[in-house]
Amino acid sequence: MNKPSNESRSSVIDSVKTPLGFLVLGLLVVDGTIAGLAVTLTEYRTPLVWAVIVSIPVFILTVIALAVWRPEALRGDRPLGEVHAKQFASDLFLALDGALSNLEPLERAEAWLTVADVITSENQADASYANFCSTVAARLKKLTNLTNRTLQTRGPVEP
Repeated sequence: MNKPSNESRSSVIDSVKTPLGFLVLGLLVVDGTIAGLAVTLTEYRTPLVWAVIVSIPVFILTVIALAVWRPEALRGDRPLGEVHAKQFASDLFLALDGALSNLEPLERAEAWLTVADVITSENQADASYANFCSTVAARLKKLTNLTNRTLQTRGPVEP
């Protein structure tokens, strides 16, 4: 008898993989506890029943608010942040700039500007990805301008 109980508990715990699943499990545990107390504590039954009744719309409003303002939180995703975008742009610039160093300085800057334009040209359905791409493009443009200023003051690097 103990084995099926342990298996059912582990299957419930395994099914909670997202924050939304955790919210649902929390609602069930809290409401079940309050309902159990309402059955046992007869003198507090009315406020406990009202607590169960009120907790359900509060839970629904919480989930709706999260779905409107932070939908990635319900899925358990972390949005691509500005720090990640700037780091990715710097890494991309360092990785590819050596290969572009054989171009003339103007062509080199134009190649980086083309990369920045390409990653921001499509209308993305996901707003966080579009924001990520625009941050990467802005960082690439900034790095390209810094490199162009360095090239203009020092001249082209001799091989």
